[in-house]
Amino acid sequence: MRVEPEELLRQALRSKADEARIDLSPTDIAHRAARSRRVARRRALVALAAAAVVAIVVPTAVLLRPTGDEPSPAPAPSPSVGPSSTGPAITKAPAGGAALRQIPLGRAPGIAYLHAGTVHLAGGGTTRLPDPAAPVSDFTSYHGGWLVGTGEGRVRWYDNTGARQSDAPGVGFFAVSEDGTRTAYAQAGAIHIGSTSGMGQGEQTVRGDAQELRPIGFLRNGDLVYQATETTVAVTDGSTIPDMTRAHAVSAAADLIAGEDANGNTIVVSASGRVAWTSATWAVSEFSADGRYAAATHTGNAAGSNAFAVLDAGTGKVVAEHDDLPAQDSIGGGPVMDTDGSLLVAATSGNLQQTVLRLDRDGTLTRATPLFRLASSSDMEYIAFATRP
Repeated sequence: MRVEPEELLRQALRSKADEARIDLSPTDIAHRAARSRRVARRRALVALAAAAVVAIVVPTAVLLRPTGDEPSPAPAPSPSVGPSSTGPAITKAPAGGAALRQIPLGRAPGIAYLHAGTVHLAGGGTTRLPDPAAPVSDFTSYHGGWLVGTGEGRVRWYDNTGARQSDAPGVGFFAVSEDGTRTAYAQAGAIHIGSTSGMGQGEQTVRGDAQELRPIGFLRNGDLVYQATETTVAVTDGSTIPDMTRAHAVSAAADLIAGEDANGNTIVVSASGRVAWTSATWAVSEFSADGRYAAATHTGNAAGSNAFAVLDAGTGKVVAEHDDLPAQDSIGGGPVMDTDGSLLVAATSGNLQQTVLRLDRDGTLTRATPLFRLASSSDMEYIAFATRP
């Protein structure tokens, strides 16, 4: 029986999606469930995009919802408020890359980002990572070279010549202090805190569960918040964060820590442990440099799971929101805050084109980059943003 080319394509894409799921280790699966573990989420979401290349319409309008899906104030959570009926109507655009292409191209990101092994620098220009074919979960400058976290569960340090100085197992996400002078990374069962430039004093080492150990961020006083075990968030002053089982983001400017409680709901606390707000709707992935805003994604498993928003960091109220993307399109990892307080999110369309979307606080949605084809080295990667203060 003759098999139509369209059916062959569907079979190939289903096979590729299955391979991506098979490749996930138990740790990857746990990380995907906890949102901030961005590597596994990238793999799963791109696999979903690859498995569906049929035409579908995609909303590109932004809904401002200052009273919609608001968080619960501490200490007594309040009921969720329904979506606002006011605001502009959602418009429809053609499917896939055509929809992304129709989003206006705006200003470039103010932070460095990586696509297909090429680092696009914040000030303009590009450079290549020493191993451009490696799947990258996070990267940052260190000692004149690069720290690179891979989707293979390894952390590598390259010096300024591109020579690999270390390569060991570790959760590949990093933290940089507010003044940019210190960098923390997990490698070989310990968190190492060292001088970013390499010109400072000796390295500090913190140990914990090697499978879960990872830095989250530095507080205002210089202490590091880190994931010590699967359910313990600790600080280098010897304390732990009560009621928080997973940590996702730290603001030094506001002295806030965002993470999850035992039920998977978002909890945002001060450095002293006081609960500022909670939410069953939004998962915080990053704070703005001034501590006023937070980048968030919807916590739903179906409808709304690709929605993203700028929140007020102190209260959790929605400042600006972009509605859900169709199942065919997806976002990678958690959105980040640009230097001007807007939100950046890596997006992949159903026909496997990639770009960075920008959501401004006034609700304007633009593209911050051109459209890229999938990285030839790996069809499991999204665009990655550099870790910075």
